Amino acid sequence: MSEQELAQTFSLDIKKHNSILIELASLCRIYNLSAQDIKFKWEAFTLNLGSGVLQPTVELIRQLKTNLQREFEQSLQQQQHQPSGTQQNNDRKTKSNVGFDISEYTMDTDDGDILESFMSRLVQDKRGTTTEALRVSEPMEVNKTSSLSQEPLTEATPFKAINAVENSYNNTLSLRGPVDTKVKRTNVNLVRPSVKEYRYMFEKIKDRADVLDEQIEYLSEFIQKENEQQFVNPTRPNQEQILAVGRICCDAAEGKLNDKSVMLETSRDIGMGKRIRLDLGKVQNYALFPGQIVGVEGTNNTGKVLAVDRILLPQMPAALERTANNIDGYNQLQQGKPIEIIVAAGPYTLDGDLSYQPLEELLKACAKQRPDVIILLGPFVSEHHPSFLNGSIDALPEDIYQERVATKLSRLTQECVGTRVMILPHADDVIHQYPVFPQPSLPSQSLGLSGVETLSNPATIDINGTAIAIGNIDISKHLSREEIAKSNSDRLARLSSHVLQQHSFYPLFPAAPTDSIDAEQIAEIQIPIKPDILIMPSQLKHSIKVCIFSSFDLLFFYNAKF
Repeated sequence: MSEQELAQTFSLDIKKHNSILIELASLCRIYNLSAQDIKFKWEAFTLNLGSGVLQPTVELIRQLKTNLQREFEQSLQQQQHQPSGTQQNNDRKTKSNVGFDISEYTMDTDDGDILESFMSRLVQDKRGTTTEALRVSEPMEVNKTSSLSQEPLTEATPFKAINAVENSYNNTLSLRGPVDTKVKRTNVNLVRPSVKEYRYMFEKIKDRADVLDEQIEYLSEFIQKENEQQFVNPTRPNQEQILAVGRICCDAAEGKLNDKSVMLETSRDIGMGKRIRLDLGKVQNYALFPGQIVGVEGTNNTGKVLAVDRILLPQMPAALERTANNIDGYNQLQQGKPIEIIVAAGPYTLDGDLSYQPLEELLKACAKQRPDVIILLGPFVSEHHPSFLNGSIDALPEDIYQERVATKLSRLTQECVGTRVMILPHADDVIHQYPVFPQPSLPSQSLGLSGVETLSNPATIDINGTAIAIGNIDISKHLSREEIAKSNSDRLARLSSHVLQQHSFYPLFPAAPTDSIDAEQIAEIQIPIKPDILIMPSQLKHSIKVCIFSSFDLLFFYNAKF
């Protein structure tokens, strides 16, 4: 689809609206649409916004792209329905993603080892940083006779780096300034060990129910720290005010949560896993989502509805312990100047080709700026790239990664000796054998990485005494779709605070249809400490938020945009 034809259809000027026409042309190539088809899609999209037919902008076109992708995925799901003979098996698979009542499973009082193991791992992570080193590949010679051509795998899409600052915080502070870039000025430790390799898709429903029950019991301790009352079964009639704890869920297997359908699912120890409807009429301020574990104060006169007076949230995790000797050592290592970190999230190539022009521009800027740490989050070779979906590429994903990504990263580590380069995988990475969350780190040796440190997903690291938690999954977008709120607080900051208050990088349950969460590895996605910086890539609007949880505790949220 030519940009001139699109310009005529949308009555746009080619030179003035070049970036808009590039986005429109990309949509036409991805979904095989004509200029008239994409105009019809655009008119329907803008009318649904309630503002009439608007003038196209880059931001609105990207929102249209998200809608088209959702429609495309829904049509694929409808086409993949199997014959009625296998419908029973499909129903079983569907139920695994739907909320279920853990009271269906009998409580085995002899199986306390699972909960003890679950909690002991978290307690062990809080005691301090581990001495386990980051996985770094050994230096290896890059194969110069690559099977791929140095030319783009497909016709390159015009790309121009904007390099504009769209949001900043504390911009009055002075920059790092010149330092000795030949010496590493950072000391990086893992706050908790990396995710180990495991077998997925072998979990049983009873095992999942056990893990969900353990989560309630674990977080109930953080809720009870501020209350002297004992937890009471909220499903039984009681004329007095009681304190209960449980998981927020919806009264139906399908449908979005609303203030009339909120239910509280108890643990098997307190309420045998039964559910009770919540009346939120008296609560003036709340923000709830399915899977959230909360404490509630209220009365249940009839045994059918719990009239809630107050909602209690778990305490935040404990902060990372720091000593005066460590702080002095970090200041000496940093040469008396702050450290500089660059964080970026994939995909690192445009939809129209696999030339990785954005990655090249990013690495050029890094080579010029020479930061102390570079953290790159996947996906690096996304399974949703149009070239893979339409079958127009015959090269192996591993070859694409080695040629277009690994070679450039290894070259950067050789140029910038004082810079540490770290990478995290993503569930969409077709080069990774784990399309689930959590994920072990990428296999550095087989992918041809040299001098690059690989982290698991999620990861919690300590850089010169600053705790950074990274969860490379779009939990912010999914929470925004499921959350119901009666609050005047900042929405993006509130979504980030849910993650920390629930001590989990993925507190939502049931999980979003596009996410695969291994229930047996829930302990691996817990947040063991209160981080200083929380990095969560998302398709929501980019933002930097500062949240104050007490008079002395400050926490930074960085919500990156793909």
